Amino acid sequence: METSKLPRHPGVLIAYATRPMRNHLRRALGSMGQTTVEIAIEASLNSDDSALDRAYSLYILEAGDVPEATLALAQAIRRRHGDTPLLIISSDYRRALLLELFAGSSLNHCIAKQGAVSAGLPLIDETELIVTCNKLLTHDIFGIAKYIRFWGIEVAEARVRRSSEKDAVIGRIERFLGALDSHGVIARAVLTTADELIMNAIFNAPRRTDGTPKYAHLNRNDDFDLDPREEVTITYACDGRYIGISVSDNFGSLSREVIFRYLRDSIEGRAATMETKEGGAGLGIHMLSKTVTQLVFNVHPGVRTEVIALFYVRNGPRAFKEAGRSLNIFFSDGVTSDFDVLYRPSDSNDQGEEQTWEQKQA
Repeated sequence: METSKLPRHPGVLIAYATRPMRNHLRRALGSMGQTTVEIAIEASLNSDDSALDRAYSLYILEAGDVPEATLALAQAIRRRHGDTPLLIISSDYRRALLLELFAGSSLNHCIAKQGAVSAGLPLIDETELIVTCNKLLTHDIFGIAKYIRFWGIEVAEARVRRSSEKDAVIGRIERFLGALDSHGVIARAVLTTADELIMNAIFNAPRRTDGTPKYAHLNRNDDFDLDPREEVTITYACDGRYIGISVSDNFGSLSREVIFRYLRDSIEGRAATMETKEGGAGLGIHMLSKTVTQLVFNVHPGVRTEVIALFYVRNGPRAFKEAGRSLNIFFSDGVTSDFDVLYRPSDSNDQGEEQTWEQKQA
């Protein structure tokens, strides 16, 4: 793809569909010290596209009532400025738009909103928006501190150097939750997620030199030493609003294709096909995305995968269950996409279907 060689403008282009979202984005970006240039997205298609001649640091597009207009503008930006971060925000689940954009590599990043972090919040959560934009602008995608960021918060760290050490780390997290007086519903969700992510990092992330999975065929109860590169790093913290857990491996084996299959199956309402245990940290997304408030995948292909799970805890278990859910995917190679998918949980009670950590151990 030929991309623009024009000098980059130190600012952000916002193509908006609604004034409330335009104002919301202006405030969030202004708090970051970013200057903005704003155009109405549908009006841009009925005039010349000279606004795209200048290369900005980041493009943000809001999909309004005509998602095709957003798709056309996104494709025009990709043709002219293919190396520039592109963030698309949708006010609902534009299914065909999400799939077409992701499958066709038409964008870098997308936020599709349905529901919110709290029932009274009609727009994208400012914190998530600011963190997302900062990650895109700085190309620094890793680290739980971007989400658990209050001064004075202690971030605990543990390493797994042998497969059997997973249970000891889960025990440490369980004691941490006890010290926080975490509600049982939330604690079980945190422990189940931590168990799933650590198991993925131990058994599914490591690769042989030819790229094939090294331990995926083993029984999950097998006990073996991990090579230095295979060691798993776990960090966790709480800032009073979220409990956060990060699990990192040193292989970056989660692929774009695996993520696309998950998005396709989830958006089209089919059962997830990711349970074939391929793709390392991509495993269990279907289950985790129903449990975790904000699920973040940071991937440097062939180098590192970090999964961050955030659980909304400020107002207890009811607020946790009613909170919106978001899925964020960042690839550091500049080719693939960040999807922030926020949706309101189903009215059905998923708790009855959810396995607790204790049940998984039985």
